[in-house]
Amino acid sequence: MASEIENQSADKPVATVLEARAKQLQRAYQRQLRHRPTMHQRQLMRRASTLTARAEQAALDLSVTANDLVRLDRCAAHARRLMFAELARPKPKVPSLAELLERHA
Repeated sequence: MASEIENQSADKPVATVLEARAKQLQRAYQRQLRHRPTMHQRQLMRRASTLTARAEQAALDLSVTANDLVRLDRCAAHARRLMFAELARPKPKVPSLAELLERHA
């Protein structure tokens, strides 16, 4: 993973490499979900993938201070925790039309 970023960064600008890695992570998160994400889930996945990609890139950058790296990595881990907690939550059961009519009868 780190070697992929290093190899790509030699050929492309950093922003392009980060975007590609973030999209790759987002696709991986969506595959774990196994259904089309809601807008809220999509936003959580986008945030987690972007922060994770930035933390990975910062880990390879020698000019990034250890303090900044730890903070960024912690933010990325927190975003992933929130995302996985939301993705693990079961979907609420939507009542059928017959059940709704039965309740109001």
